[in-house]
Amino acid sequence: MILEPNSSFKAPFEEDMSGLALDPDTLDHRKVFKIRQVLPGTPATDAGVRKDDLLIAINGRPAAEFTQRQIELETWSEQVSVL
Repeated sequence: MILEPNSSFKAPFEEDMSGLALDPDTLDHRKVFKIRQVLPGTPATDAGVRKDDLLIAINGRPAAEFTQRQIELETWSEQVSVL
């Protein structure tokens, strides 16, 4: 197989910006995300997020309002609440 660049080769692409690996979970019948992994040297590590923390709110909005992909692709500049 030979791979050759196409017209999209230099186009930017979206990648996980959070440094987190998440799993959907529930807490008191509401949707939250459980932190499965925190990658070293990422903003999540700098913020003190740890494995098994529960992500319950982002910028004052319940985690249930977000998809897992939205959380992974966003670079959060404000407060993320974890338990």
